[in-house]
Amino acid sequence: MVTQTAMIADAVDEIKERTGQNREGVCFSGLTFSSKIMTAVATGVFSLIIYAVGYESGVEITTHMKDMVFLSISLIPAASSLIACVPFFFYPEAPKPASADQ
Repeated sequence: MVTQTAMIADAVDEIKERTGQNREGVCFSGLTFSSKIMTAVATGVFSLIIYAVGYESGVEITTHMKDMVFLSISLIPAASSLIACVPFFFYPEAPKPASADQ
């Protein structure tokens, strides 16, 4: 998400302001690492769901299997995206720039 990158950039600016140290490499590498971990977890969870519904090579596909696969590729990611929005409620708004009139 583009918003995550913008939030990391804001955090880097704040770290630099507070400590005087430029830590953007550490912050952005942490974002990349967490993205890789999330991809691995998502793949693992999907694999577990496929295994749990009984999908195997040569098995007849049932309605239950189709429903569970649909759930795992649509509703679960949608729910996790909604949960991922929670930090935005606590993210401070940027200060409004001063107008040219003043």
